[in-house]
Order: sequence, then C-alpha cells, then structure tokens
Amino acid sequence: MAQEKQKVSNNFGVRGWLIIIFFGIMLFLNSSLTADGMNIILPTLAGKIGTDPNAMLSLNGIGGWIAVVGAFVLSGLVQKIGPKKVILISLAIVAVSFLSLSFIKGMAGWAVCIILINVFANGMSFCGGSALIASWFPTKKGMAMGWATMGNNMASAVFIPIFSILLGASVNMPFYGYFIFMVIMFILGVVIVKNKPEECGLLPDNDPASVEKVKALEEEMANYKSPWTVGRILKDKDIWCAGLGYGLLFMCTVGLVSQFVARAVGVGFEQNAAVGMLSIAAVIGIVASYLWGVLDTKMGTKVASIILAIFFAIAIILNILPGHATFIIYTVMLGCALGGNTNFSTSMCASLFGRKNFQRAFNFVFPVSCIFRAGAAVILGAILGATGGNFTIAYLVFMVGALIAAVLFGCINMTPKEE
Repeated sequence: MAQEKQKVSNNFGVRGWLIIIFFGIMLFLNSSLTADGMNIILPTLAGKIGTDPNAMLSLNGIGGWIAVVGAFVLSGLVQKIGPKKVILISLAIVAVSFLSLSFIKGMAGWAVCIILINVFANGMSFCGGSALIASWFPTKKGMAMGWATMGNNMASAVFIPIFSILLGASVNMPFYGYFIFMVIMFILGVVIVKNKPEECGLLPDNDPASVEKVKALEEEMANYKSPWTVGRILKDKDIWCAGLGYGLLFMCTVGLVSQFVARAVGVGFEQNAAVGMLSIAAVIGIVASYLWGVLDTKMGTKVASIILAIFFAIAIILNILPGHATFIIYTVMLGCALGGNTNFSTSMCASLFGRKNFQRAFNFVFPVSCIFRAGAAVILGAILGATGGNFTIAYLVFMVGALIAAVLFGCINMTPKEE
C-alpha cells in the first residue's frame, strides 16, 4: 500500500498547539545558534577576540560532525528517559555554552562552546522535539511539522535583528539577552512539555476518546517491543535513501543560509540591504513552511521531498549566475525552500515506521543527515579560505547534492514497514 494521504487539519487542541510552538522555538534556537546566526555571531566574536572568521566557521562545521555522535547518543537517550528530559538537559547546556561565548579569550574557547552548542542544540530540537511530534501527531505530523518548522525560518528574521539591537548596548549584551530567553524557555518546558498526549489524558492527533481508550493505548505503548534492531535498520534501503537525501538538503540549507550576507555583499549589495534580504527570505520561509506541510499532506512525503530537492537545485543555479536580479529571485526561492527539509525528514520516518517505531528510524536518519549538515560549514570555510571568498565551487557542490537527493527520494518505497 502506498503512503496514505491525509486531509489538511489544524485541530491540534490547546495542549497540542503548545507542544508545536515549544518545538518551533527549539528549532528557532538551533538554527539561530548553529547556522543563521553565524552571519553575525562570527564577525562579532572574531573582532572581539581577534580570530579568523573562516577558521571559526570551519570549527563550527567540525562541531557539527562531533554532534553526529551526540545525535546517536541523545536519540538513544530519548528512548530511555523520554524526550522531555533530553530537551531540558540539552537546553540548559546550550544556554550556559552560549553565555560563555561572552567570556572566551581565543579559538580554544570558541571550539569548546560551539561544539557543546552543536551537540545539544540537536538534543533540544531534532532529537527530542521530533519524537514529541511523532508521538502527539502520528497522522497529522505533516501539518504539525509545517507549523513547527516556521521556527527555523524565524532565525534570520528575528535572531539577527535582535542580536544587532542588543549589540548596540554592548558586545556582550546579545549573549546575556538570549541566555535569559533560554532560561525562560527552560521553565516553560518544565510546565508545558509532556512526552505523550496520554500523560494529559488525551489521545494522539487530538482525537476525542474515553478514559478507557486512553489507558488501553498507554498500556499498549508501554508493552510494545520493536522488531527494528540496529542491524535490521542498517540493512534497510529506504532508511539509507532518507538519511542521505535529507542530509544533502540540510547541507544545502546550512551552506546557503550561514553565509548569505557575505555572498550578497560579494554580489554587490550593501551590508544592511543584505541583512534585510535575509530577513525577507526568512519571512517568506515562515509562510512556505506551512505550505510544504500542506504539500506533504496532499501529495505525500516522497513527492514533496523530490519537489523540494529540485527546487533547491534551481535556486542554487540562480545564486551562481551573476546579477542583482537573479540573486533577488534566488532569495525568494531560498525563502520558499527553507521550511521543507526539517518537515519532511520527520514526516518520512513517521510515514514509513509509524508512531511505535518512529524513534528507531529517526535515530538513524537524523545523525546521518547531520554528517552532511555539518559538512556545509567545513566546505565553505575551506573553499572560501583557499580562494579568497569565491562561493561558486562550494555552491556547485551543493547543487549536485540537491540533485542526488532527488534521485534518492525517488528510490524510496513508501509502503509502511510491518509492525
């Protein structure tokens, strides 16, 4: 049987909406602190501590690769202690690490802080938050992710302007301000987040049910033994296609966004105009994130993923072509593309493996995709450093990656895996 397409529904319930909003904010923080925010964090700290921003960018990528190991560990921890504890522990570590950036003196301090941020930003968002979405919304995961991934796109629209405003007060003020924000989110997380809707007396997808049905489902989940061992996961072709495909698209996303401002300035735009264009792309992405969720729901995750990969490739071609007009069109297309990847990687695992086995699949797909995600910063840092700021070669690599991703998605068999 092919993947069943669902009706578009935003009836998540009050508690469901709180979960989606909280997860969206965690995605906002992840993108802000590891990708989008590098547009302003790197020049700020490089000027303060006297280091090379390209070398700092490469270290951020290396931190992302170390985070791959962390993703395996944290995803496994989600299965043992539940997503809520993983999210809160990770959020606390990220908050302290980001605050510590205001005190570092050199490259060694940057390396330690950015590695911790990369590792645990995944824990509080993708590893923990995606498990929440799969548990709360097994058949509405496309729409739920469509809303939540708006948080990714808000990173450029919100994080950079606020960082710039706080920077006007002092060089350390942005780090103090966002630390306080993360402390507030930690407190709200303690109150808001529940691992499963059954813990609130609710059923998945906000379906009305009696107390007896809630108890029966809770008992079923507690006694379930997954047949998907690590060995069986490693032998599954569809898992590999998903992990590699979404990894390549994550590489495109981080590579294009993290140095958007520098690229725009290189094309001939003023610094302030470049920052404004990135914010516009982010705002477009907020709307597009929901529309990707609709496309996922209406056409299925496989078709939507192929469309997204081809969309990325076309956008990158426009980026490489000379001229202001092509770059403006590219900016609009980039904004449209931003929301889809996080949405589809989660939705694909839920579509293939269902609520019970989602975490088994995601424990593999997400770390594999992180390898490529981190590779974007390393590729950019190395090529920009070697060529004196030439983006073309790096972006050609990203374009080829997007096309390969489209082929990989086309090879996925969307028949749900046996329970």
